[in-house]
Amino acid sequence: MNLKLSLLFLMISLCVIPMAFATDKNLEEVWKPSATEFDWIQLTSGEWLKGEIKSMYNESLEFDSDKLKLLNIDLEDVQYLQSFQQTSVNVEGVGSVLGKLNISKNMVSVGEGKDTKKYERLNLVSFASGGASEAD
Repeated sequence: MNLKLSLLFLMISLCVIPMAFATDKNLEEVWKPSATEFDWIQLTSGEWLKGEIKSMYNESLEFDSDKLKLLNIDLEDVQYLQSFQQTSVNVEGVGSVLGKLNISKNMVSVGEGKDTKKYERLNLVSFASGGASEAD
């Protein structure tokens, strides 16, 4: 009986102990949302927001969330951003680039697959959601 109890305790410990050492940082690196219907941003606090990216200018991101409504967020508070729609991105020294936008800690990527263009985040000037035509 004691052997069975000891084995059970050992098995539970092997499952629980690694979870005790998991940090928020580990979890953030593992989970990234799939932007198929919404835009996503992750704040530097680790919180994720789902909604629609409106624009970014002067280091201020305009983001519309169903629950939180229209937000103005300092770009320095954004750890990660992923758009599901075409975005017009203005990059210093390059001009306007159109495509799905991803922003990480140090990089900005615009486009998908082999057509993705990458830039340093510090060269990001502005962006606005929308397509190639004026109506967008």
